[in-house]
Amino acid sequence: MTNKQKTYLKNLVKNSNQFLIGKDGFQERQRTDFNNYILKNEVVKIKLLETSPITVDELIEILSKDNVEIVNKIGRTLVVYKENPELKNKIIL
Repeated sequence: MTNKQKTYLKNLVKNSNQFLIGKDGFQERQRTDFNNYILKNEVVKIKLLETSPITVDELIEILSKDNVEIVNKIGRTLVVYKENPELKNKIIL
């Protein structure tokens, strides 16, 4: 992914809602919610709260196994992308 594409994706999520991960971590229910959300939107901003039992690096490892691309990482905030070929209004990079 080029820097221009990464910048474009970061701008798309700038004013959108964040997917929050708190004290429950990234358990099965949160993973299901996340997968549904990313399939609908393709790009998501994830915020790990201070109470989260998992680290950012652990989350990146989990997401990488699900073929989710990490666009940006700043502190406890990630911007991630996963293409959905079945989406009507898909993001064109």
